[in-house]
Amino acid sequence: MKNIMDKIFPMVTLTELQKSFDVENEDYLKKELYLLAEQGDVDAQFNLGIMYYNGQGVLQDTNKALNWFHKAAEQGDVDAQFNLGHMYYNGQGVLQDSNQALHWFIRANSAHNIEHKQANIQNENTLKLVT
Repeated sequence: MKNIMDKIFPMVTLTELQKSFDVENEDYLKKELYLLAEQGDVDAQFNLGIMYYNGQGVLQDTNKALNWFHKAAEQGDVDAQFNLGHMYYNGQGVLQDSNQALHWFIRANSAHNIEHKQANIQNENTLKLVT
């Protein structure tokens, strides 16, 4: 998950969480994840999309996966944008739509390129400080 556990359990290590994990904690985690997602947390939205797409901890539901991926993608999440392109291309949870697939693949690629350029600029600035 995209660091979502840090938002739900900021003071608990993953190992500690796994040791104490049971059905009650699973329900709590889902509630917290939904709460974060409804509040606009892009990582929570993306992770709910993954959960519904794969049927992890919830019944598999590609329509709900598509909905959560849309919310994350509109906030600029590259992985969600790519997943939407894939779902539209394959007609998963939605009618197959090559135009929508292309739209989301292009957005994902553009966003990825921007992130890559920003990382390069940051690395160049770091190098300038060091030299």
